[in-house]
Amino acid sequence: MAKSIQDINDYKGYKNVTVGSLIHILRKHEIDTGNIFTFSEKHELNPDVTLNIKGKIYDNKVAYDKLVQILTRPENRGKRILLVSDTGTGKSYALIRLIHELNEKFNAKKSTISPKKQFAIYSCPRRALINNLKGDFESDRYSAMLTGSDNHMAIERNIIINQSSSFITTIDHAPRIIEDKIEEESSVSDKKSTLPSLLVTDEIHVLSTDASFKLDTIRDYFIAERTILDTGGISLHVTATPENLRTSDYDMIIKINQEDHENPFEEAGYYVLDKSTKKLKSQFLRMIRFAAESNKERKLLVFIEDKEWIEYYCEQLQQHNINAIGIVAKKESERHKDEITIINKGLINGDIQVILATTVFSSGVSIINNGEMDETWVLCSHNSLNHELTRLTQMSHRFRNKYHAFKIFFQKAEAPKVKKAFLYHRLLEEKVRKADNSKELVMKVRRNPSDFFMSLDKMELESGLFSDKNGKLHVLTQKAQSELIQNKTYYSYKNQDALIRELEERFQCEFKNYDEDIIDTVEDEVTENESVAEQIGLSNLSSKEIIKMIIEDKNVYGRLKKEYIKFGRGGKKGLMGKIKRHAKNDLIYFIENRVDYDIVQQVMNCHLQATKDEPCSYLEHKAASQEVEKIKLTKNSSIQVMMYRGLNFHLKRAKENEKDIVFGTLAEMDHYLDNILTVFVKQHGFELEETSIDGKYFRKLLNYGYRKSNGDREYTIVGFMDDRVLKEKYGIRKIV
Repeated sequence: MAKSIQDINDYKGYKNVTVGSLIHILRKHEIDTGNIFTFSEKHELNPDVTLNIKGKIYDNKVAYDKLVQILTRPENRGKRILLVSDTGTGKSYALIRLIHELNEKFNAKKSTISPKKQFAIYSCPRRALINNLKGDFESDRYSAMLTGSDNHMAIERNIIINQSSSFITTIDHAPRIIEDKIEEESSVSDKKSTLPSLLVTDEIHVLSTDASFKLDTIRDYFIAERTILDTGGISLHVTATPENLRTSDYDMIIKINQEDHENPFEEAGYYVLDKSTKKLKSQFLRMIRFAAESNKERKLLVFIEDKEWIEYYCEQLQQHNINAIGIVAKKESERHKDEITIINKGLINGDIQVILATTVFSSGVSIINNGEMDETWVLCSHNSLNHELTRLTQMSHRFRNKYHAFKIFFQKAEAPKVKKAFLYHRLLEEKVRKADNSKELVMKVRRNPSDFFMSLDKMELESGLFSDKNGKLHVLTQKAQSELIQNKTYYSYKNQDALIRELEERFQCEFKNYDEDIIDTVEDEVTENESVAEQIGLSNLSSKEIIKMIIEDKNVYGRLKKEYIKFGRGGKKGLMGKIKRHAKNDLIYFIENRVDYDIVQQVMNCHLQATKDEPCSYLEHKAASQEVEKIKLTKNSSIQVMMYRGLNFHLKRAKENEKDIVFGTLAEMDHYLDNILTVFVKQHGFELEETSIDGKYFRKLLNYGYRKSNGDREYTIVGFMDDRVLKEKYGIRKIV
């Protein structure tokens, strides 16, 4: 030990000893450092403009005027700007006021012979947020709400487009409005004007997670954004939680600090609940009941990422005379009046004690009549994506008045033996760098596209690229972000202490471990034996058993149609809710397109025989067949076209030599495809591992056989998926 002290003293005091040196000293003296040191990634937001305020943005004239000045300066035309400010600073209110002022200026410049050339769009990733802002946004005579679900007749929609200068809309519908406005104006860009068109994207961080399940929508949105920028407009991204964003994607960053900002809660903490999902379900319900029954005046806002659990909890709480309401994604016409009041006005009716909500409620919606004893709870179960800093931060701010406690409930997870930091931003930069290399590769391959607009193939899109209206290629950062956020969420699920440290740093407060002083929960168990399916008169059937019933009995298929009409695509009740994903997707497609029952039988028979090694998905195989047909007919070079030609060459050689192309695993097949791709990529001066192009994607387009002999698997590439193969595989006469 004396020697250790001498070693450390040689570094002239602890303050000058690096962590690496300290670990080296400890290990040299056989001291196991194990998990003593836990590292984390530091990522600084370096704003170009910093504004300090007290209270709300709009009430601070200097800050508000500076914001208006930035968004109307001619030199900022064509720029993407990020606005960061904490929840509760009045970002939405200030931006709506700004848009209303722009409307006055837009329309003051308009004459009877000169159409207005500027417009503003306020895009929101959630319809609930639009409903929350609608009344304020439409309070001037030039603004309108316009979304794809408004059911306007074409002539009504055209009138709204023509007569309005600004629109509040969804991410999904904004591209169409932009296209319509630009078609309406022969020249959107007025070089003499100091008032560029404005595209505001509120809660921009949500797009980074949404890209994991609606990538095409996010891609279309950024294509539309490029149109705004290329015509001299300004794009403003707005968020309170920029942690997952890439700051180099912005031409300017504005940070508004609220000097008198306080956390929305008095205290924060967490519980670790049972590892068993079944036990967790009843345990969490008991805790909600106990909290509600112990204080009838307290309101609980509970976030759960499972619609079925929310429905079940609402039913159980109502049985115990606790007034509970669920808020999930659904059509506006299907919402209860109390839901509409909460979403649109931010008001909880007095007799409602528990609000159970999914993330549809977690971004932007504000409850303005909560009390100081109320609490926000978040369930972080194994199957949820709530183990994520930005999600939790957003959920914590839905109550706008100071409330008692923000509580997180973790389902117990086994921590990894060796803890490592998740270097999100370093990994993001690596993914973007590879996507940039892919862009350069595609540009070399596409020297002379036959069309002015460069249409990317599936492999090129999957590499994280998109092409704007002028044919210029861009990296879709949100795709890389969505993949890493999923990985980080899993990391946080396994490393819950790391997530707690992130939260403590974000909120600058301690998150208490409530398990150390856990409350006594209500002892009586809620019945768990009866599943939702049983409650509505169904037996406990497996997916394959239901598929077998569909094949054998046409009436079962008729019943599924009725269920689909009642519960929709996302319904988990009834028979449809128990069918596995690929078979379910095929069935919904057949129901929606009124496909003949004999075709349904044949395809379901394929699903009945499907295994992990021989999967079945009519829709995916049909899409592959269509993609192969496009490759055959195209006159352009592309990554997929070159892969098709390369593999076709190898198939012909194999046929000539009377040798099959056989693999023991699908991983070996993917490696083979990567080797073909590597040769092609090297011809254009790149290394495959330095791009984001993945040969595995091309496997989706192949027709390959499978057999098992003496315990060994064999996968044989036969050719490419086409209509003939599709008909043979599913035993059908025609493609539907």
